[in-house]
Amino acid sequence: MCSASTRPRGRWRRPLPRRGVVPRMLAHLGAFVRANEPVPRPHLGRRDRRILGRCVLRGRVKFDAWLDEATASDLAALSQCLVDGRIPFPPRRSSVQLAGFGESAVAFLEGLQGTDPKVIAWMLERLAEERRHADDRYASMVRLVWSGASERTQGFRDTREVLDGLFAKAERQVLISTYVIHNGRSVFAPLARRIRERPGIEVELYVNLPSRTGLPADERADVAAYRETFAREHWPEDLLLPAMYYDPESRKLDASRASLHAKCVVVDARWAFVTSANFTEAAQERNIEAGVLLDHPRVAEALAGRFRALREAGRLRVLG
Repeated sequence: MCSASTRPRGRWRRPLPRRGVVPRMLAHLGAFVRANEPVPRPHLGRRDRRILGRCVLRGRVKFDAWLDEATASDLAALSQCLVDGRIPFPPRRSSVQLAGFGESAVAFLEGLQGTDPKVIAWMLERLAEERRHADDRYASMVRLVWSGASERTQGFRDTREVLDGLFAKAERQVLISTYVIHNGRSVFAPLARRIRERPGIEVELYVNLPSRTGLPADERADVAAYRETFAREHWPEDLLLPAMYYDPESRKLDASRASLHAKCVVVDARWAFVTSANFTEAAQERNIEAGVLLDHPRVAEALAGRFRALREAGRLRVLG
């Protein structure tokens, strides 16, 4: 363990006890949990890096490799082995490996020699519980989404159902990127209903713009034709058109052509839905398509920010 003067920062503000294995293990438990919980954490500050460096030089953190990789089940299993006495203390390499653990677990236990194994077991069980809670939080943030093959698959949600739910929750902003649109008035109907309920919702639509000629001189005509077709066939007549953008590289006909092929939806900089499905009835209801829905503001904002950065850089242009 790191000394009392080299503990990580956090809510453990009081100095650690100088004597007694159990009090020191209890005091360090919070630091272990925070350091090994599999969720994003702030970067280490300058003081923390100095502390970690001193600990590494003293050989205090050589057990980190196992903690970094261990699942909740691994932590609980090692805890139980220590409680049952299947791994004696001080640990023997053969006993640890016989219990089903590798070299990194051996290094972890060797780094804690001199510590009561019951305390280590208790600490591992608490860490296992924290890992389970972290896994539950991730499970609530991520949902797998599926289209086609009508049999319901456990753990997956339907693409059309997810899109309808996202549009129904929109309060401020909806960003949509798609390669192709068919039967748009049907596909966009849930979004249109929400816009009528919340007229202040801003919609950004990013599309692929094909061209028959690929000539720069025809770009304005291609833009006008796409916009007119979208308004006539895909968007409700009683609503203003969304802000629309396209990639001019998609107009090229030679080998240098690049398509805007991203299919995703971002709602209120909170929900991000990335999918293989285009905005067509076939893609959302019949084709076999896969996607991921994330309730994660940082990811949603980063995804929306990437599109806006491409606009500012001139790679994406206003379609209108």
